[in-house]
Amino acid sequence: MVMESERTEVLAPVVPVPAVNPESRGSGRAGRIAVVVVVVLVFVGLVFGVLDWIARSMLQSTISRSVIQVSGLPATQRVDTEISGPVLPQLLLRNLSLVTVSSQNVNLAGGAGDSSLELTDVSLGEQSTAREVRGELRIDASQLAYMAAASGGSATFGFDGADVTASTAVSAGGRKASVGLTLAPGHSQGAITLTTSLVRFDEAQSTVDDLRARYGDEALASLQPRSVCLATELPATARITSVAVEGQQLVARFAVDATALDAAALGEKGTCG
Repeated sequence: MVMESERTEVLAPVVPVPAVNPESRGSGRAGRIAVVVVVVLVFVGLVFGVLDWIARSMLQSTISRSVIQVSGLPATQRVDTEISGPVLPQLLLRNLSLVTVSSQNVNLAGGAGDSSLELTDVSLGEQSTAREVRGELRIDASQLAYMAAASGGSATFGFDGADVTASTAVSAGGRKASVGLTLAPGHSQGAITLTTSLVRFDEAQSTVDDLRARYGDEALASLQPRSVCLATELPATARITSVAVEGQQLVARFAVDATALDAAALGEKGTCG
């Protein structure tokens, strides 16, 4: 009897299933948590930014309206207010670190000028106060001419280095002569002063001492531009600290001694002399 030959079947090798690494599962979970945290932080940041923008807009608008009312400016006058830093934390602390208020072409001493005001550490209590209030008025050549005309003078103004220049025409001996003045800016008793240092008749230049010796103080006084009173445009508690030429502008800086920010403290204007 013929027996069938036995066949041996070769089985395919079994590939071992890799064991799940518990650390990889943990790192994946941590990654998902990190993504969620980032998304939440971005969302909170966006919400904070929107709320801060709304609070800033409302507060700046309120301050601008208050400045117009206290200063007696026309309702159509544009006043820009800037608040430094995030507003919401400052509102919680009821203190604004720095507020800047500015306006262009403000009616000023018969002419116009650009004004700005800086208030530091403004408290938002029942009676608002500021640790320090400082400001400046910037006047260009055309604005200065209007002011001089309102004070009784007539000249064309310009700037040369640290000096103010003025030119006008006078009648002398039956003929007209052009007169040029070099003026040093300053301030006295609430007014901008312009002191003559050089005078030019046509092409001849003379010093103040030469003119005084030849024509006397009266003739020299007739060439001296009148001062421009600023105190009547500022709070009574303000004092001018400096007047100087910067570029093509005459800049007058002032400080307000009273730090109470209400109509009684800021609404009363000063006087010159």
